Amino acid sequence: SLTMDFNPEVKFRTQLRMAFGKTLSKAIINPEVLGYILEESKSVDKNSFNELLLGVHVDKEVYNGKSLREYLNDAMDDEVKSLFDDNLIDTLLAFDPLISIKIPDIFSGEKWINDNLLPFVYVQTPIHLRDYDKYMAYHGSGYQELISNDINPPYFCTVVKYSEDFLLLSRNAPLNEKGISLYEFFPQIRESDWNEIKNSVFKNALEAPRVPGYYYVSKKFIFNAANEYKYEEYRLVEDDPSCDMMCERDCKSIDDLKTVIKGFSLKNGYPFDERDKSRMFLESYSLNFIIHYGKDGDKIESRVGLHGNRITELVGEVIGEYKLKPEKRCYEKIGEVVLPTLVGSKGYDFSGSNLVIENVPIIDGWLEGERQKSYSISAYYSEYRDIVNPRSYTYQGQASIKLNATFFVQIGKRVLYYCDETNHRYNFGNSEVTVSY
Repeated sequence: SLTMDFNPEVKFRTQLRMAFGKTLSKAIINPEVLGYILEESKSVDKNSFNELLLGVHVDKEVYNGKSLREYLNDAMDDEVKSLFDDNLIDTLLAFDPLISIKIPDIFSGEKWINDNLLPFVYVQTPIHLRDYDKYMAYHGSGYQELISNDINPPYFCTVVKYSEDFLLLSRNAPLNEKGISLYEFFPQIRESDWNEIKNSVFKNALEAPRVPGYYYVSKKFIFNAANEYKYEEYRLVEDDPSCDMMCERDCKSIDDLKTVIKGFSLKNGYPFDERDKSRMFLESYSLNFIIHYGKDGDKIESRVGLHGNRITELVGEVIGEYKLKPEKRCYEKIGEVVLPTLVGSKGYDFSGSNLVIENVPIIDGWLEGERQKSYSISAYYSEYRDIVNPRSYTYQGQASIKLNATFFVQIGKRVLYYCDETNHRYNFGNSEVTVSY
């Protein structure tokens, strides 16, 4: 077996996802399936492709009355059938309901349809394969290879991965399929806020076909809906041009002052350097903040979560290019194959990048009117992509917070003072956050 000896449920999901990746690589030999993936992946957003949730597309017609499910069933080989009989797709939708097919954003702008060149299918698994940093890549010819998680891929590919853009959310309670609360992803949303926006969130959401009562909802939609609902409540107090105080905030009632996040950007580096470096799988940027008293122990005043933001929303432009170089190889069992080898590299220009955010609240009022004190803001990355048995991570600073996260790391702590200039920028690792008062 390629997989490590691990938790049985994790191992099962790893095998299930690998079986799907192998089957998809066979299915896209059909130009109708490959064309369907390309067409449905087209996005209006700059330099990016849509995620295709399998649960949304599985029963849609691909060509001449034949669904994606039927093409996938036809593509299953004997090995896959020996593991899952003819139930691979239904098993996948039941046990891995957020599985998605995704063309990596780094391939935006490339001419990737070629009659003689089939893309590989890279499979993001809950655990790495051999050497702890490898993923399996399948080609329709039958060729397969363990691929390192390096930034630049050796082959042109599409990927199979746990969705970064969507949550699978219960209609009956604000929980995802793993039992993680919505308020952990977006701690700035109160229960009363959720009760006001949930109807709009679920209005156009589709129910997962094998997980009754759970719906596919966009993280970005939830984030924006909450901001829109709370916009007036946290609208900034206008500057007073007649104020002659040394600190202009003193011209306002201190209890009316709001402190909000107005935007964040990436400065000069890829944000995932401490984790999986792959740009095929990790394409979203989630940042969370803990805001607490800087001088009075570990009391947490508030938390804020920013989720559903693509890297391509935060960068200035794409640098470099890939060139497809067909490479012929011959193997004893499968004969001659032509592989879509890549030459060159591609990266992002982070200079001048910024995601404008409309008034995400971090402080309401100011320390009950005590101007001399300060707040401390800690920032951290967190990911929730492949948990099977949720684990808790505890931040060991001045605040103690448990997160059911796949990955968690603090990236910096800064102090926020009462009289700081407005539109102040705080540096957190490779991130800059704009705060206004």
